Amino acid sequence: MNLTGSIPPHLGNLSFLAFLHARNNSFHGSLPNELACLRQLKSISFGSDNLEGQIPPWLGSLSNLQNFVSIQ
Repeated sequence: MNLTGSIPPHLGNLSFLAFLHARNNSFHGSLPNELACLRQLKSISFGSDNLEGQIPPWLGSLSNLQNFVSIQ
C-alpha cells in the first residue's frame, strides 16, 4: 500500500479488529487516542511510517495486545 496522511481516528470504531498492520506507508503524526477502543487488538504494526511522538499510555491498557511494531 502507499497510504498517506494521518491515521484516521474512526479506526477506533472497529471494536472487533484484532490485527492492524499498516507498514510501509506515508502516515505522519501520532497514534490517535481513539485506537484505545480497540480492545480485541492483538497486533499493531506501523513500521517504516513517519509517525512521531511517544508511545501513548493507553497502549498498555489493551490487554489482548501481544505485538507492537513501529520501526523507523
